[in-house]
Amino acid sequence: MRILLITGSPREGGASSVLAGAFEKGALSAGHEVFRFDAGLKKVAPCSVCEYCHTDGDRCIIRDDMDELVPHLLESEALVLASPIYYYDVTAQLRSVIGRFYACRKDMHRARTSAFLVVSGDREEESAAGSIQNYHALVHRLRWRDAGVIAARGIVTADEMRKSEFPRLAEDLGRSIGTL
Repeated sequence: MRILLITGSPREGGASSVLAGAFEKGALSAGHEVFRFDAGLKKVAPCSVCEYCHTDGDRCIIRDDMDELVPHLLESEALVLASPIYYYDVTAQLRSVIGRFYACRKDMHRARTSAFLVVSGDREEESAAGSIQNYHALVHRLRWRDAGVIAARGIVTADEMRKSEFPRLAEDLGRSIGTL
């Protein structure tokens, strides 16, 4: 299975990066192909709703690091999003990537498996609830098969993540995603 893993953290090696790495490790061990796109470390402009993709072709007029991502987005059989929660939502960097899915909208409505990995320093469920609800709305709208959500609450540092149960859960999800 070809898996596209899109992370949102602008911090290399942080808690959500550890979680995404555990998922990737599990997926690779199961024989899946994984392309990881670290949106927080790339240059991706938000959608400007210029409608170029509707009126003048099937592509976005903006030339940036989305050009690297789009071929993998179109070919993937599974899409996994991973992000820390910053003030009740995924990072702005991941939000920009998701917004740019708009230019690929025709190709997004096809059978695909998806999963969502989120990390929140807060222990309260509502801290990540909005982003999880948005993920479920996206999955429902695009008719994807949801393989699951891992919401690591109360985790701030990479070290805390490594000592928690969440990397094992993410690795298990990576191993099993092709069978769900």
